[in-house]
Amino acid sequence: MFQNVGKKLQVIAIILFWVATAASVVLAFVFGIDRDYYHYRNVFNAGIFFAFLLGGPTVAYFGSLILHGFGSIVSDHEEYEYPEEKVQGWSGKNVNWLNGQNKK
Repeated sequence: MFQNVGKKLQVIAIILFWVATAASVVLAFVFGIDRDYYHYRNVFNAGIFFAFLLGGPTVAYFGSLILHGFGSIVSDHEEYEYPEEKVQGWSGKNVNWLNGQNKK
C-alpha cells in the first residue's frame, strides 16, 4: 500500500484530470441548456455553457499539475540514496547524520 507512493500520486493526478474534464463537459450541457417552464421550451445559455466547457478542464489541469508535481517530488525522494559519509555540521564538527552521532 505504501510502496511507490510517488508513482501512485502521478497516476491518480492523471485519472482525476480526465474524470474532471469529462464531468465539466457533461455539466456544460446540463447547465448550459436551461428549461423555460413558462414557454415550455429549452433555452441555450452560452455564458454558462462555455464557462463550464473551458473553465472546467483548465481548473482540472492546474489542480492535477500540482498533484502530479508533488508525486514527482515524492518519487524522486524515494529513489534518492543517501550517502553514509560524514558531513561537516554547522558547529564545525564532523556529524554522522544517519546514526545521530557527533564525532570530533
